[in-house]
Amino acid sequence: MTNTVATSQTGPGRADLTPIVAELRDALAALHALLQRLTELAGRKLDAMRRADTDDLQSCTAMEHRLLENVSATRKQREAIVARLAQTLHWPEAVTASLGEIADRLPEPFSSSIRAKNRALREVVDTLQEKNRLAAVVARNLHTHVRSIFAELAKANQECVLYGPSGQHEQTSTDAWVDAVG
Repeated sequence: MTNTVATSQTGPGRADLTPIVAELRDALAALHALLQRLTELAGRKLDAMRRADTDDLQSCTAMEHRLLENVSATRKQREAIVARLAQTLHWPEAVTASLGEIADRLPEPFSSSIRAKNRALREVVDTLQEKNRLAAVVARNLHTHVRSIFAELAKANQECVLYGPSGQHEQTSTDAWVDAVG
């Protein structure tokens, strides 16, 4: 692996990179903290599903919405920092490059610190994805179960034949309980 950032005569020096890399590390740390909170919230949401606690589920949803807005704002901040870093490195493609590719272009110790932040982000994202996948499976299974219950109850709505006092079939009007409650 070669680092392509040279001295200040041919490219930016360490002093030029120090503040912008520090900003990038701070933005990545903030993103990591937000994703960690989302991961904890996903665990809480699974627990609320197990307990069938709709109030807690609604609370989790509201908190998740706020956290996702913060994640979006932090990602925009990170993108702006990467754009400034691309200008500093005289590397326009950095705007669309991965963190690993950006780290490859930075000298040490900047490269190592960005790689470490990237690994930590990947780990928390993997954990979050797994918890969200599990929550989706639980929700899908619960939805299927409730639909099957309603299907069984709808079958029970078929009219039964009643006999009157004279032994003749009587016509009765029946309403399904599902129709009664909507």
